[in-house]
Amino acid sequence: MCETAIAADDALSPPADYFVWCTEVGADPFDVEALQEWDYLRADEMTEAEQHIMTAWAVGLDLYSAA
Repeated sequence: MCETAIAADDALSPPADYFVWCTEVGADPFDVEALQEWDYLRADEMTEAEQHIMTAWAVGLDLYSAA
């Protein structure tokens, strides 16, 4: 995937930022591998609370069962 489009938009919630990133790089937002890549790229930028939001969001969509 393209690493040139990884600058986070601080005005967006983590799930919204994830959808924007997926659109920019052409990733399927419901693909757990895309979520893992986005999480890896954002790990140093997200607070613990934001990480919990993304985990709860992914669990709510049952993304991890696809892995």
